[in-house]
Amino acid sequence: LVSSSSVSAFEPSLCFHRTLRLYIQSVLHRQAMVTVRNKVFVMTRVFSAVITSVILGSVWYQLPKEKGFEKLGMLLFSILHISFSNFSELTFSVEQKYVAYKQLDMKMFPALTYMAAWGIVHLPIAIVETAIFSLVLYPMVGLVLTAGNWIFFYFNLLLANIAMASFFRVVALLAPNMEAAQTFPGPVIAIFIIFAGFLITPSKMGVFKFVYYISLFSYSLRSLCQNEFLADSYDALVALDPVTQLQYEVDNPSTKGTSVAQLCKEGAFTCSTMGVAIMNQISIDTNKSWYWGGALYCLGFLVLTFSLGYRALTKVRIVLNIGSSRTGTDEEAEAAAREVAVSASEVAVSIVPAAASAGVPAA
Repeated sequence: LVSSSSVSAFEPSLCFHRTLRLYIQSVLHRQAMVTVRNKVFVMTRVFSAVITSVILGSVWYQLPKEKGFEKLGMLLFSILHISFSNFSELTFSVEQKYVAYKQLDMKMFPALTYMAAWGIVHLPIAIVETAIFSLVLYPMVGLVLTAGNWIFFYFNLLLANIAMASFFRVVALLAPNMEAAQTFPGPVIAIFIIFAGFLITPSKMGVFKFVYYISLFSYSLRSLCQNEFLADSYDALVALDPVTQLQYEVDNPSTKGTSVAQLCKEGAFTCSTMGVAIMNQISIDTNKSWYWGGALYCLGFLVLTFSLGYRALTKVRIVLNIGSSRTGTDEEAEAAAREVAVSASEVAVSIVPAAASAGVPAA
């Protein structure tokens, strides 16, 4: 005999009759059919990517290179849009989890295969949606048009898309109902946005600066800014501090008409590349060791939320209440039933004489 405590969830030979690979294939096929047949959901995601990218591209159309703050806002909004496009995952995840509960309790498949299929089926949607959004928006706003820069931009948005989809699935698994699932992500995402480095610069966060280092949006935004502003097209020499340059020109009117590059070579003031100067103005770290920080953090966030989702799916069971429920003890319910029966008999006794006096034949 094998005790139930000695059976591991990771030993299919003891818990299930098929191999893990076959379970993944069957659950993945079913999950793909459930997603594909919902054509409205899929087409809405694609259509939203097209419309939003065109609107954002027209708002920030062909931004000049020196417009660093505007580009910072555009990059953050791109991350937010591609992340919030997964909010629709909440509805389907909440509805599907009750079916998953029954099937998992009946040992139809391991919970790990269901979580894996959930993520794999979302992957093609995220790839297509992010590609459409990036292909339309990137050239319209005037970002560096090189293959390497675009691929890095697309790759970071794709990882943010997948990571946030996994986060919303965890919320759906832990929420007791649909209303709670739609409410809970708000405060968390608001904190991520506030401490992303756009509304409040890291130097002004004070004791809350640690939130900057746990916000997914701050890592993605910093990586995208370095991808843009540290590119070769921003190598022109400019004054690191524009105020210092203006003061120098006021104090030395004879330098009027001299190019900034020439003044930098003469050591008139502290200079740097245009990209570094812009990042200094918008308070984004120029240390290139953070270049892959956005991608790596999104991968880590994905692993964390996947693990939390697996744990929630195996340990948490939320009962779906349909209709009304009886309150009180059995004795109270029986007493209430007797009172209803006595009242009904009294009404019947009073109706029969009244009907006879009115000449109505008894039934």
